[in-house]
Amino acid sequence: MNIINLKGNNVEGASRYINGEVIQFDQKNDGFKRPFWDPKMARVRENFYFAKVPPKKIPGYELKDQSAVNASWLLDSKYANGNNGGKQGLYNWEWDGCFDFPRVPSGCKTPEMEPHILTQQIKKMAAFFGASLCGICKVDARWLYSSAFIGDRKGGRSVPLDFPKTCRYAVVLAFEMDYDVIQYSPAHPASIAVGLGYSKMAFTTGLLAQYIRGLGFQAIPSGNDTACSIPLAIDAGLGEIARNGLLVTPAFGPRVRLAKVFTDMPLISDMPMEFGVWEKAESQSILAILNSIAYYQIDGSPRILI
Repeated sequence: MNIINLKGNNVEGASRYINGEVIQFDQKNDGFKRPFWDPKMARVRENFYFAKVPPKKIPGYELKDQSAVNASWLLDSKYANGNNGGKQGLYNWEWDGCFDFPRVPSGCKTPEMEPHILTQQIKKMAAFFGASLCGICKVDARWLYSSAFIGDRKGGRSVPLDFPKTCRYAVVLAFEMDYDVIQYSPAHPASIAVGLGYSKMAFTTGLLAQYIRGLGFQAIPSGNDTACSIPLAIDAGLGEIARNGLLVTPAFGPRVRLAKVFTDMPLISDMPMEFGVWEKAESQSILAILNSIAYYQIDGSPRILI
């Protein structure tokens, strides 16, 4: 696989996919939040969030499969709730400054301020805490949400994001989903890999943020909240975007869940990469256009293909 970094190019990172002005995305419009407030999606809200799903006597849809899915989501749903606005549990932005163990006095700060060394330390701890991939980039304000959204049965509400400008760097984490289990999609076993990915996101991101805070810096852990993860991951050198809108990584393809930690710690950004995904997508787009042209005759009527 030929991987090319984009250092020195006129267009870098996620910006190379942009055509025109970017307006910050409002979290209320994502696929998890819109059903709460859009009357056109009321049925989706009831079916997805509140309807009971009895087990079936079909492989992949039995109670044992549903129980495994439920268990895989436990850490996220009970201690993070990373799909719902952020700032909760393991994704909490605040810390009281007290070490539970060992009982380090409040107010301590690492004497090490060299960005290169701090970057190595952060990546080492990210991997130790459970991340499959870790990249770093400067925060591009275009990828931040314009506002956060808290969903509930009453329709939910938008809340100000209040993102601190001092957090200039994003530590972007990717978590591999099991190759064999994902292939069971759309049956429940595939959802086990998804739920486990979200629980790993909360666990690792929360721990990494606490590690950064313990060194004397600000840290904001984030799952699906606060900012769009895919452009940040592209800027952090984790992969490219595919035609389906997913991040594609060299090691795991699109089988990853993404999270991030924003911080004021001085760090070294990684370089965005190319390894053929975008070129492949462009060639497929051209082929799709040619196929659509070939499907019609000169007079515009459909061509009969046998």
